[in-house]
Amino acid sequence: MNPVHSRLQVRYGETDRMGIVYYANYLTYFEVGRTDFFRSHGLHYAALEDQGLLAPCVEVSCRYLRPARYGQELALATALTAMSGARLVFSYSLTLPGDNSLLATGQTVHAWVDRSGRPLAVKKHYPEVWSRLQELVSEVKHEESAPGGGG
Repeated sequence: MNPVHSRLQVRYGETDRMGIVYYANYLTYFEVGRTDFFRSHGLHYAALEDQGLLAPCVEVSCRYLRPARYGQELALATALTAMSGARLVFSYSLTLPGDNSLLATGQTVHAWVDRSGRPLAVKKHYPEVWSRLQELVSEVKHEESAPGGGG
C-alpha cells in the first residue's frame, strides 16, 4: 500500500518564462503527495490538526534531474520512509507516466508538535495514529529487505 501515487497536471502559472516548472513548485507537489498519502490511509490533516496534532515541515530537499513543462501530466509517488517519537520522513519520486522518466526526487522531514509548537509524544497521546503510521513505515522496510527490493 506504500507508496501512494498521485497524478498532477502542470499548470501555466507553475512555470517560469522558459516554460518549465519553477523550482519552488515542486514543494507544492510534495504537499499534494503528503495530503494524498494521509487521506489514502484514512488520516486527514484537518482532523489531526483539530485534535491538536501538527506536523510542520522542518527540513526539505529536492534533486532536480529533468525539467517538468507546462501541460505535462506528472506521476508522484509518496512514501513514509521513517518515523521516530519526534519526527516523520516522507520521500518523493516525480516521473513522467508515459516513459517513467525520473524528473525529481525529494524528501521532507516533519516534527510532531502541539498547537503551541512544543514537541509532542505522538505514541503516548495519539496511539492509534502512531500505530497506523508505524505499520506503513514497516511496510517500506519490509519491501526494502525483500529479495529484489530497493535499498
